[in-house]
Amino acid sequence: MKRELFYTILRFKEGLILGESLNAGILFFNPQTAQFTFEEGDLSRIAGAYPNLNVTLLKRYTSTLRRNLKKYGEGLNAQIGLVSLESFISKELFFSDAAGLTFDSLERLPLSNNSNFQQTAAYLKQLFLVGFREKATEKKKRNEEYILGEVYKIFKAEDPLFQEKIKREENVETPLVRFTFDIKWEGLKTHLAKAVSLDLDHSSLIQNKALQLYGAFEQLRPQLFNDYGNPEIDLLLMKPQIRSNFSEFDKAVKILETTQVPLQIHLEIEWKNYANNLVKNASLLTQD
Repeated sequence: MKRELFYTILRFKEGLILGESLNAGILFFNPQTAQFTFEEGDLSRIAGAYPNLNVTLLKRYTSTLRRNLKKYGEGLNAQIGLVSLESFISKELFFSDAAGLTFDSLERLPLSNNSNFQQTAAYLKQLFLVGFREKATEKKKRNEEYILGEVYKIFKAEDPLFQEKIKREENVETPLVRFTFDIKWEGLKTHLAKAVSLDLDHSSLIQNKALQLYGAFEQLRPQLFNDYGNPEIDLLLMKPQIRSNFSEFDKAVKILETTQVPLQIHLEIEWKNYANNLVKNASLLTQD
């Protein structure tokens, strides 16, 4: 049997038609034991973002999910396929759309010889569930949220009024893909920026993430040119801190560079220059 891990992110989306979402939990399936496990995120963080939200209702739905896991989680066929797993989750474990909660598509992650299910699951929890460990190290915080925080600090230092020149969360959608860019700004071209952290512990995660982005860009390419003419896609990229993952990072960059969308990669040492360019060349969102 292949050593692998399946996971899907439980997200809260207000209205479900908006691009923004917050992670509410993560569901794992271990094919070697045929068992599901669910880790709940910080629901109070979601309630803080949406003051009118009834967090008790969210907890009621996650409690229902746990009860269903206990009811159905034993004796599941370990050879069940990805499509069958997704069907089982949606029909037997949790009805997506409940109180704005919905599961992402199920992801399959191969396990390397140097990692096991528990280690990889623990890392994914730290990656996707903000606040899962209150005393997370700085390395664990170097995710997309960290990147955007650092970039916004640079923007503000260069121009306190920078927010008048950017739009946050620009959604691009096709019949198959919905993708949210973190920043949109207008210069000589339309710029669509996305924060991407490849500061990951496991090399297989780095490649997996690069391939997901590559696939998304290829699916979005016709729509990008149709909606924005000849846009510039700016990746604000974070490289690994673990030296043994440097070569895998280099491969990931090469994967991303093969996309046919006009892509510019900006590493951490280049973020200040990127901010200077935006401040200097971006047009105001609204002109008097």
